Amino acid sequence: MTACIKKVAKEVLKEMKGIWHAPRETWWWDDEVQVAIKSKKACLKTSQRSKEVEDLTRYKLARNKVEKIVGKARAKKYDDLYNSLNSKDGEKAIYKMAKVRERMTRDLDHVRCIKSEDGRVLIKNEDIEGRWKEYFYVLLTPRVIGLQKAILFKGTPLCVDIYTKLGCLK
Repeated sequence: MTACIKKVAKEVLKEMKGIWHAPRETWWWDDEVQVAIKSKKACLKTSQRSKEVEDLTRYKLARNKVEKIVGKARAKKYDDLYNSLNSKDGEKAIYKMAKVRERMTRDLDHVRCIKSEDGRVLIKNEDIEGRWKEYFYVLLTPRVIGLQKAILFKGTPLCVDIYTKLGCLK
């Protein structure tokens, strides 16, 4: 049943496509790390353009250097973080970190944004819920669709013809 609802919703509401990359942890980056990463990227671009052995070795050296700099900077920032957690402000920071971690581990199957009937992109949860309610009201109310046959499924009227066409009801 869920698959049928998702299929119909995707057909009617459309699905926005885009590339999603996992966010990087950059809170501990300092100026030294940023400069090293920029130089590494520049070396990579030159080695890809020229395809010479010297540029490739220059890139590999820059990559190794960045790995060391990043490791030291990360270790230093984490040490500072752990030392700060012992204070009163540290307790608040723990709760903030737990909240962020919980948000990042939420189920990715949830819809993050959809389009409204007039083509606007809805991002807020309340707006998305309202759009879904509006859509399913129109979809599942027999008088709006013009179908006389309806069954009651857990208190919600479902149109038999729509679901038989989709293969959900036989």
